[in-house]
Amino acid sequence: MVTTLNSGLIFGLTASLFNPVPRVFALETFKNCMIAARFLNGDWNWQWHQNPRNGVESSQLSALVDALTNVSFNDEADKWVWNIENSHIFSVSNARQLIDDINIPSGNPPTKWSKFVPIKINIFAWRLLLNRLPTKTKLNDRDIDVPNILCSMCNEVQGDASHIFLHCEVSSQVWVKIAQWTDLSFPQWLNIEDFWSWIADSQLNGKQRIIIEVIALSTLWSIWRYRNSVIFQDSRFRKYHIIDSFVVNFFDWLSSRFKKYKLDWTLRLQFAKPYVFLVICS
Repeated sequence: MVTTLNSGLIFGLTASLFNPVPRVFALETFKNCMIAARFLNGDWNWQWHQNPRNGVESSQLSALVDALTNVSFNDEADKWVWNIENSHIFSVSNARQLIDDINIPSGNPPTKWSKFVPIKINIFAWRLLLNRLPTKTKLNDRDIDVPNILCSMCNEVQGDASHIFLHCEVSSQVWVKIAQWTDLSFPQWLNIEDFWSWIADSQLNGKQRIIIEVIALSTLWSIWRYRNSVIFQDSRFRKYHIIDSFVVNFFDWLSSRFKKYKLDWTLRLQFAKPYVFLVICS
């Protein structure tokens, strides 16, 4: 007989039934019998002290029979089989993945981790995607006292993440300039999730997608820096610094991480369009 680990039923050499079916195990008259002793001539030969009743006993018996349907009874020694993998070979990583699939909620959207930007930018983007950035509306939702919940950049609309990065007059002007630079036609994004979906669904090749992702992350980060400078009255970062910050970040991040391709630093000084940049990288 070959025992299976992930079926939820454990069979030993001397005990036929175990905890997964306790009600059926309690009905067995000889609890140390072999499984094969109860399967004779292609049929089950149970020896109960009373027949299983409808309900839990009946359902556990059905589960037991179903689990044993493909089990081959022979004189070989029992062994464990890991049915999660086709190779039937146990691995810690596979077991961890199985546990994560069971215990970790899967409702959150997948996170895109880019190796072409600093770690803190990836963390920033992850928090933005999960709506975990400390915006005024989020702080207010957590009962943290804030003077008001209006956007610090325009003082007209509640400052949630979608407004700050996509719909505010300041951020909208930034995206217009980025659109002119990239020769792309940006849609009217409804929210942050819609923004990331647009990037994921764009018909771009590998290098172009990398460029667009870095453009997006650099733009979002520059807008966030300006928003914070307004709140904390940091005179070192003004509105006109948003585009400058974007350009510096875009070229710095790629030049230090996109080493497969040589970058022309004069393009940064000229604020060259990305399609020119792509030609240089080809």
